[in-house]
Amino acid sequence: MTLEDIKARIEEWQKTEHVHPLTCGNNSEHILKPEIRKVRSTRILVLACPHDFCGYVQDMIPEMFSEENFKIPELPFQKTLDKPDGG
Repeated sequence: MTLEDIKARIEEWQKTEHVHPLTCGNNSEHILKPEIRKVRSTRILVLACPHDFCGYVQDMIPEMFSEENFKIPELPFQKTLDKPDGG
């Protein structure tokens, strides 16, 4: 799996409304953005706060994004409340 593949998975996760986004370590209201950066001669994937005044960067990417069977969870089934049998 390439860094681009993992970055795309994180971008999709961050756009999904029903999961908790990856957030900044300085301000939990800041949603992190995945970026591929070059450090010396090595490309790395980081999660960076998009707010210029913050500067938070996380280089630990959650393992789930690189797992082969990664899948964004679907919303759980909700019973219809207006029906007596719940169905």
